[in-house]
Amino acid sequence: MNIEEVTKTRPGDIHTLHVDPFTGLRSYHARGLALKLGLKGVQADAFVKLAGNLWKLFLEKDCSLVEVNPLVVTGAGSLVSMDCKINFDDNALFRHPEYEDMADLAQMDPLEVKARKFDIAYIKLAGNIGCMVNGAGLAMATLDVLRNTGASPPISRCGRKREPGESGRGVPDHPERRQRQRGLRQYLRRDHALRHHRSGDIRCSGARTAVCL
Repeated sequence: MNIEEVTKTRPGDIHTLHVDPFTGLRSYHARGLALKLGLKGVQADAFVKLAGNLWKLFLEKDCSLVEVNPLVVTGAGSLVSMDCKINFDDNALFRHPEYEDMADLAQMDPLEVKARKFDIAYIKLAGNIGCMVNGAGLAMATLDVLRNTGASPPISRCGRKREPGESGRGVPDHPERRQRQRGLRQYLRRDHALRHHRSGDIRCSGARTAVCL
């Protein structure tokens, strides 16, 4: 199911649940979605279990997307996940070194594969001007300036990854500094959660449905 197409043509078929980061996904949340999808009895129970597992996976594995598409009801009445897509948050890769072994290098650009060998963060995109920038804000400003002159630069970045124990400026890190940074990040995450009142969205549509986190 093309969830983007459904959003355009049949927006009423899309059901979205905003999940409070402090309470997490509760069974009655998932059951409410199941009822909106027309699922009852054992099918609703199976959906509640599936949604709970997706939410747990989303948090524990530091995902930016968990999508089951399609989720179907078979002729025998069973609920079956036919396909799934998972994206990991690049900012959390340091917590999951096992993800490195899961990378399919055959699906990557050869230049990006070569850059990985030298521990260089390199992203190749279309354009006729290469950009080596020092941060997203500077990158977007540079992009705007170049496009205003009629050029076609890619949105890309290239730089060395930090070594363990290094700060962002390449200087030795200090335990007290890391502790202050953790405290600040926790405060910012808590403030952001309170302002936006969610840490993830669950979208569902149709009897043959896509479930996205």
